[in-house]
Amino acid sequence: MFVAGCHRLEALRCLPSGTGPRPSGPASQIAPPTTVAAAGFEEYWNRLKRAGLAVLAIRDNPMMLPGDQTRGCVAERPNDPDSCSRRQQDAVPFDVQVEAAHSVPTVTLVDLTDSFCVNGRCPPVIGDLLV
Repeated sequence: MFVAGCHRLEALRCLPSGTGPRPSGPASQIAPPTTVAAAGFEEYWNRLKRAGLAVLAIRDNPMMLPGDQTRGCVAERPNDPDSCSRRQQDAVPFDVQVEAAHSVPTVTLVDLTDSFCVNGRCPPVIGDLLV
């Protein structure tokens, strides 16, 4: 959280570093946070704007299978890791930062979903790396 009295050069250490713990289960079944959380981001980002700092919000990456199931699935199917992929609508969680970024015009939103998911599917392996 933003700490009152942070100096401009220390601002990065005073900011929230994410949206919180990731829930388990399909992203489509996770209830979105209330607009109170988005309002909190908006408030902090507007403070940074007034301090002359730029804000870059990065959308959360897709959620693969809960726990260690993705690693296990890929290990069981080394010649067909794509069989462990998830539908994009199940893998891409609601991200309160996206909602908040649309309300603060000076925030730059980076959404890398298209780098993780193709044609509505999110593979567990990209290149030779486990996502």
